[in-house]
Amino acid sequence: MTLKSTELRIGNYVMFNDNYELSLDDPAYYEDMKMFPIDVIASDETIRLMDGDKSIGCFGTNQIKPISITEEWLIKFGFEKIDGYYQYPIAMNCKLIFIDGSMQLQTDDDRIIKHIKHIHQLQNLYFALTGKELAI
Repeated sequence: MTLKSTELRIGNYVMFNDNYELSLDDPAYYEDMKMFPIDVIASDETIRLMDGDKSIGCFGTNQIKPISITEEWLIKFGFEKIDGYYQYPIAMNCKLIFIDGSMQLQTDDDRIIKHIKHIHQLQNLYFALTGKELAI
């Protein structure tokens, strides 16, 4: 999946390989990627990534990759396992629920409103619904 700068927000987590000796054409580039938060999204669509308080540079969206939603990530974000599924209540009538490798926004009567597969999408949806950042 190629990311577009328009689907990203400051604070979103993405994967990047900070081994500058590898080219994008080298399959090894994608094997040792690490997670970094986005600090700036520039008008030329480059993305600045941070490692703690230090900028590691600005990169094109072709150099970063989305992070798949996993059980490990859900635990980091504070999701709880209820009735066999990781869930997070969002509002009075809806919740986020992790089923079969993807996150679903569901109403209390089990209608599915949205499917998402990547951490930045989860962060953006949570912010849109609550006005708060989904923190680790």
